[in-house]
Amino acid sequence: MNPIKILLIFTAVMLFFLAGCTSTNSGNSGKIQNMNILKQETIPELNLKNNPRYGDFAEISKPGFIIPGLKQNAVPQGIGYIESLDWIIISHYLSDGRSSCLTAVDIQTGKLVKTLWLLDQNGNTFTGHVGGVCASLKHIWVASGSGLHSLLISDFIKAADNSSLKFKEYFETETRASFASYSYSDNVVWVGEFAYYPNSGRRYETKKPHHLKNRDGKLVHGWALGYKLDPETDSLRKTQAPDYILSIPDKVQGLAFFNNFLALSTSYGRNNNSILYIHKNPLTSKPDKYEQLNGSSTVPLWFIDSENAVSKLVCPSMMEGIVLYKNKDENKLILLFESGAEKYRATGIWPVDKTYYIDTSKLK
Repeated sequence: MNPIKILLIFTAVMLFFLAGCTSTNSGNSGKIQNMNILKQETIPELNLKNNPRYGDFAEISKPGFIIPGLKQNAVPQGIGYIESLDWIIISHYLSDGRSSCLTAVDIQTGKLVKTLWLLDQNGNTFTGHVGGVCASLKHIWVASGSGLHSLLISDFIKAADNSSLKFKEYFETETRASFASYSYSDNVVWVGEFAYYPNSGRRYETKKPHHLKNRDGKLVHGWALGYKLDPETDSLRKTQAPDYILSIPDKVQGLAFFNNFLALSTSYGRNNNSILYIHKNPLTSKPDKYEQLNGSSTVPLWFIDSENAVSKLVCPSMMEGIVLYKNKDENKLILLFESGAEKYRATGIWPVDKTYYIDTSKLK
């Protein structure tokens, strides 16, 4: 047979084989036959009770479900709660360059329900750094870059496991979008920025107007913004100004409101402890000042500092998002860690492969 014909036949067979193994579906469904799908797998986790620095943490916390994807290069970032489904959702970026994704875990069983690979609004693979994630009544909100991407919860439910899901809309925010949170009590989505200004090394910079001296006289660099959702559409307007501003400490990875309190997850570096800070809810008091944003009406601002501080808890390294889980008689914070991911496991001081639950009554 002609060598050229042999080559063409071989090429056709290979293309057919590859097409059966993988798919780059750009719609909202369609199975992605990914050879490295995410799983829940344990790692050799260290015993917290053997480390005196985490004694208080070990005393009041309980291990939860295994974080998905730790052995498949998925790095967990944000955590949210879909109340209507009793599902926890986690945002992950992939250290091997694959699409960022969301996973859903049934909190009652602790089992992975589905993995959905993210597409941008044009249907292209989304490999951006996803930060925080949260869920309101009808939408899932994913923080990335300088804004919030939205998905319909109904589309999330319909999508098959290991399929793709396209972002519905994008809303640019005044802050960089490092983390996100939802407050059920007032129907507000919060988005905030991770800021870090060390004397040397890598900086995580924010806009100059966000650099403020708090009531302790300390210069802090980050904001978290609260946006009221439309009660009918459960969404934001494209040009909507924030309704609230919190001036927050540096190195914040996540926040959660509970009862009359505010929790802040702070961490940086695989060899440093994380700190969970508890403050009184500042929104119950008068604003500390007002900010004018892009010609909009003035926006009230509150400082998060020692004047509303309640307590702090030393936690294992690389704590990321936190979320309030409030269902029936349960009222607890769920903490997420990235230290167990393939990217960090060998070089971090305390790899964690599970979420941890803390009863909120123990944090006051």
